[in-house]
Order: sequence, then C-alpha cells, then structure tokens
Amino acid sequence: MKFLAFGTLGMAVLATGCMTPQEREAAKPGAAITQAEGVKAFSDAVLGHCLPAIHTDQEFKDFEVKGVTRLRALEENKISMFENDELPVWQMVEGVVQVQLDPGQSCEAQTFGMPVKASFDVIGNTALQTDYYYSDTDVGYPQDGDALRRVLVSGNGAGKITLTLTGTKAGEDASPGEYSKLRAVVEKTPE
Repeated sequence: MKFLAFGTLGMAVLATGCMTPQEREAAKPGAAITQAEGVKAFSDAVLGHCLPAIHTDQEFKDFEVKGVTRLRALEENKISMFENDELPVWQMVEGVVQVQLDPGQSCEAQTFGMPVKASFDVIGNTALQTDYYYSDTDVGYPQDGDALRRVLVSGNGAGKITLTLTGTKAGEDASPGEYSKLRAVVEKTPE
C-alpha cells in the first residue's frame, strides 16, 4: 500500500499488515488503528514535531507543520511510555504514539506494534531530504536480528543535532501480546 510520508517531503511504499475486515468490524470505532496510520503518526511525530522543535528551539505550541498528525495532551486513561514524569506527554492516534519534549534539548517519540525497518526507512530517508541537511552515520543499519538502530546527524560541533532511531522487532516466535517497540530521540549538543 502507498503511504504519504510527511506532507510533500516524500512518499514510500510500505508492506504492512492491516486489520482484516472482520477485525475492523469487531473493533469499536476509533478504538484501533491500522499499521499505516501508526507509521504515519510516528513519522509525523519525529519529522513534523520533534525535528522542527529542536532545530528552531521552539515548543510545539509555537509552530505548526501543515499536513502532519496533530498532537494532544495524553489522556488520563492512557499510560505514559516515558520515565520522566515532570515533562508533559503528548499523544497521537489513540495514544499509540507518544511524544515528550524537553525544550531546547531533546524530543523523544515512542510507539509499539509498528514495523520497525519500514518506519526507520521512511523517517531516515525523509530526514535526509529535509532542509536540515541530515546525513547517515555508519552504524551498520540495517542490522541483522531483531534490534535495529539508525543514527542521522545534522551539523557538527556545538549545536549538532542527532536523530537516533532504535527499535526491537517482535520475532516470528513472539508470544501473544509481545509487540515491536520503536523509539526516536532528537537531541541537540549543548553550545
């Protein structure tokens, strides 16, 4: 299926498994999302919220990137994926994607249940095409096995910004309820 990644920046083809018509019919409206919706929201979290926030040193309320999935405060009935409980947590697509911003320092996005390599390919390849001038660092991406790591860098020295993507696939023999886990961290080197 085709997937539009980050507005006009890029298009990628994803081979993701979506819910069957029976599963969709059984689910309550709005209670479930497809993998394509989750991948779009996760890539939007990184490319449309985290990168601009860190590169422009602004909070989410200070800017808007058109065409990206909107953020909203984490609902009370959702469990935060983050250890830091002092910073606000934002959610997208029913809380499956969560974002936490430490203004001027770092922005982190987390999700689960999404295809790891396809998500990292969309995010990384699109970041390479932005006006932020990212380049891949040699970490051996894609690695063999269930753990993947991709690192991209913009600039150098003080003010350098690093985008680190880490994820663990749920293996073929995963037990029920075991999901892939994806994390993206955008960090600015202190000046």
